[in-house]
Amino acid sequence: MPWNRTSLIIDPPDGRMPPLTIDAIDRLEARDAARAHRGEGDDWRDRNIGERCIAPGQQKFTTSTFEIFQSPDVVAIRIDAFNYNEPMVVSLDGRPRLGVRQWMGESRGHWEGETLVVETDNFIPRQDGGSVMPKRSPLLRYLGSGETLRVTQRFRRTGPVTLEYSYTVEDPGVRVAPYTVLHPMVLENDLLMVESACHEGNYGIVGQLSAARADEEYAMDAAREEAATRAAQYEEMRRHHAEWTRARGR
Repeated sequence: MPWNRTSLIIDPPDGRMPPLTIDAIDRLEARDAARAHRGEGDDWRDRNIGERCIAPGQQKFTTSTFEIFQSPDVVAIRIDAFNYNEPMVVSLDGRPRLGVRQWMGESRGHWEGETLVVETDNFIPRQDGGSVMPKRSPLLRYLGSGETLRVTQRFRRTGPVTLEYSYTVEDPGVRVAPYTVLHPMVLENDLLMVESACHEGNYGIVGQLSAARADEEYAMDAAREEAATRAAQYEEMRRHHAEWTRARGR
């Protein structure tokens, strides 16, 4: 669907992600310092959870393709995202939450007029891989653990083939403020969604770890390059936080 906006983010109004909290940046730097003696493939914990065939919970909040199944008491949503083959099942009958933390969180929904509102929390607090800083460029993936993550999605039909989809992310342990993304969608009846499978048997990890063992010195050099790249990104995160704070007189 064509539009003239330059950002999917509608709140904050400047279209930018709110900065990370200082506590979140400190945690990322501490994880990097703790792994200073490690290569990027010492063991499976050094690889991010996507490479380990685990779909992080935040993938269910995406602007990808959705396949929606609806009944009076339940809505199920299939999401076309890497490694993501578990449908999001949303109860609409007012049942209480289980309070059990899960990789995909726990979703409950209700109607506000013609808008379906889905609220999800209770994420497993290892969404970023756990205590070891995995190999990755930090800005490309969700940086929070999931412990304080809460997401509210809204679905509203705006025409016979159009849907207005938005989601608001609240994660006070990670971001200094919530943010909201708006993404119009168009119905595609002829689109076939196929399985988004990870590598069968997770054999890719074997190759990655074997390559690291083949030349340990090279692997450590690569790890130091990754650390230097991340250090520059952490500095930019702190600059963004200071800029945001000054602009709001905090």
